[in-house]
Order: sequence, then structure tokens, then C-alpha cells
Amino acid sequence: MLPSTTVRFTEVYGVGRTPLAGSGQWRQAANLAALIKAGDDPPAVICEACHQHDVQAFLSLRMNDCHHTDDDTGPLASDLWMAHPEYRLQRTERDYYSSAWDYSLPQVRQQRLAIICEAAEKYDTDGIELDFLRSPYLFNRDEAEDNQDILTDLLRQAAKEYTMYCVGHAHAPQMITISSKSPRNIVKE
Repeated sequence: MLPSTTVRFTEVYGVGRTPLAGSGQWRQAANLAALIKAGDDPPAVICEACHQHDVQAFLSLRMNDCHHTDDDTGPLASDLWMAHPEYRLQRTERDYYSSAWDYSLPQVRQQRLAIICEAAEKYDTDGIELDFLRSPYLFNRDEAEDNQDILTDLLRQAAKEYTMYCVGHAHAPQMITISSKSPRNIVKE
């Protein structure tokens, strides 16, 4: 189990921010906040329902999601992302992927690993999907090839930690599935 002094990384996006009228992201954030305020924990509810129907329950974590690029104080922008622009890719042009996490930085990898560990400790799942497909740029262009080992090490550590934290869950399988969704290849620009 995580020590009680461990900082929790779960945050309810959008809390404490001024919503934009008509934004679907804000409606999603408000709906999620209402469920939590009512005492529901959506991932826990889904995992429990899956197991009641003999269906495996997997969590999915987008390892880099840039949907908040157009509203960088919106409900999809995490507090850490807003507080630390230096943790983002340093692209010469400002584009969609300029808001992506820079995985060459240990702070970014540690934050993502902490979310993975927290999910494993908190939810009774059969596995987790680490989704690298949505926003596949993880390193600055000139560093990507040299940093491949960093990502491999992160995946190994995530598998080890996730499996360790899942031990003891009611539905903990003998083998936890760690899945990675990634593009087949990325063409060098």
C-alpha cells in the first residue's frame, strides 16, 4: 500500500475554474464532479459491475493527451500541467502537440507512474491500458531516438508497480495485464 504521506495525483478536472459557456468538456467535468459529490466513484462502480457480470475490468490512461490545447485552463488541463509549462515538449512551432508531456523529464515519468500506482491500489481491475496512441509525441524531435530506453524503463517499472499494488484485490488475477496502445510507427519529419 502507498504510505499515508504519499501525495495523491487524482484530481477532478475543472474544479475551481470558471467554465466556458457551451463547452462539452465543462459539462463532462460538471457531471463527473456531481457523481463524486454524490458519493460515487465512477471507475469503482464500473469495475464492480464488470466483475458482477464476469467481465474483465481494465482502466485506460492516456499517457499524453493534448485535447486541452485550445483551452489551457480548461477542465482537461491538470493542475500540474498548468503549473509547470517546462514539463511540456519544447517545440519551435506552437501546435497541437506543444502541450504534450515531455517524457525525457523524470518529473513527468514519476507523475504518470504515480497515477498508475494509485489506480492499481484504489481499483479492483484486471489490468490497465497505457494509451500512447492519442498524442504519440513523447520527446522533442531531436531527442526521440536517443530516449527510447527511457520509455522502455518506464513501461517495465509501470508493470512491476501495477502488479505489486494489485496483489490482494478481491478479483486480482494471477497475471495482471498491462497493455500499451501505440502507433505502428511514427515517420520522422
